[in-house]
Amino acid sequence: MRINHKDKGFLIILTCMILLYILPIILADRLYIDDILRSQLGYKSWGINGRPLADWVVSVLNLSIDNVTDLSPLPLLVACFVFCTCSMLYFRENLQHLSSYKASIVFFIVFANPFMLENISYKFDVLPMVLSLSVLLLPYSFGLRKEYCTALGSLCVLASLSLYQASITFFCSLALLEFFLSCRSNTQYGDAIGRSFNRLLQFIVGYLAYHFVAKIYIEGEYNQTHSQIIDISMNGLSAAYATAKLFNDKIMSVVYEVPSLIYIILIISALYVVFIAIRGFGKKSLAGYLSVTILLFSPIIVYLLTFIHLSILKYPVITDRVLISFCGFLMFVMVVFYSSIKGKYLTSILMTPIILFTYVYSYTYGNALKYQKEYDVVLSQDISKTILDNDPDSKKIIKIYGTQNSSEQRTNAIRRFPSLETLVPLYYTFGWWGTHMLKMYDIKNTVTGSNDLESACHMHKISSDRRFMAFSNDETILISFESPKCN
Repeated sequence: MRINHKDKGFLIILTCMILLYILPIILADRLYIDDILRSQLGYKSWGINGRPLADWVVSVLNLSIDNVTDLSPLPLLVACFVFCTCSMLYFRENLQHLSSYKASIVFFIVFANPFMLENISYKFDVLPMVLSLSVLLLPYSFGLRKEYCTALGSLCVLASLSLYQASITFFCSLALLEFFLSCRSNTQYGDAIGRSFNRLLQFIVGYLAYHFVAKIYIEGEYNQTHSQIIDISMNGLSAAYATAKLFNDKIMSVVYEVPSLIYIILIISALYVVFIAIRGFGKKSLAGYLSVTILLFSPIIVYLLTFIHLSILKYPVITDRVLISFCGFLMFVMVVFYSSIKGKYLTSILMTPIILFTYVYSYTYGNALKYQKEYDVVLSQDISKTILDNDPDSKKIIKIYGTQNSSEQRTNAIRRFPSLETLVPLYYTFGWWGTHMLKMYDIKNTVTGSNDLESACHMHKISSDRRFMAFSNDETILISFESPKCN
């Protein structure tokens, strides 16, 4: 594969922008949720979540089949390299009507999806998550014969699902973007529709293949529960609607924080889609009418693809990371926007505040992570000292009640961007990941969460300050972030 001057320009701009974007996350160096236990025990176990390829990818990077270690920020850097490479391949095949600069902005906005910040914050999980997105670009990046294209697309759908399932609707968004680009270039509507049906075939074949893979690998009540589909009934549909509303509200909470120029970009993109669709009215054929219908509804469909696959789950996980497919909507909007306006000055005026926002958001987030980490280190050290002083032989059960305080910097960041509250988690929340954080400070006791604060009234107080209180008896040490109300 020969890289030409245009490709080099694209790669250099995109790589530099992404490295600058991820810098605060690298500097924060906070163990993110699952990282706390993985870094201690060295396990993978993504296969039982239906993600066997994630196990393999992380094992390869670690040069180990069994035990894996914290290699950060290497997995994140490798993930960025793979994303940039796959983006370049897509660019040279589909977006040659855009300059290297404009195309690099498109893919930077895709990567700077606010809902992907959680994904790239994981030290272990980041590589399979970003790979699951990147691999879906490949079927659209080569001008292969139909049968080879079908095989490659099906294989990439299977691979993406085996890496991280939530990314999969990005494939469908790319299919709609491909359809738009075909109609824009005055391709025969029949050919464009035929290609879209082939993409649908690729998706179905890949998904069916994954269905058999998932049956082999998925284990455990938690994983099996969260893979269940809603019942086809009024109750099931009502539940799906309620879930979709939750995800939509989460997206809107971020949209409201973005500079208002985003609405101008959205309007321009929507109008250009309508313009391309109107041209199809001159094609008085079934293919023409069908193409117009698909084009008119494509922006709405691409947006719904962000969370439609999550809404049909009976017990969905409502977190930012599962909205990774929002990348598809951002890519669709950005490609349509840049395709509609040739003048670089107008596009620069409209895009500069948006690009600046992504950096402000990322750096605010990264520093909130850093300061919360520093707060947690001091808190964990003080809790562990209290435990060790009271129970040097590690015989008592440690119970944690309530939720710890937030660092002042995290609180300030949330005042600026309320959507960051869930992105910068508090680990001492009725135990949760705080139970494993204490293990980092020589605590050998059994540690668990507790919902019983009343028991503190029958225990001896061994420590008390503004951050936590500690109570003890012969069997238990209770760490509480709330004061008990004893008679």
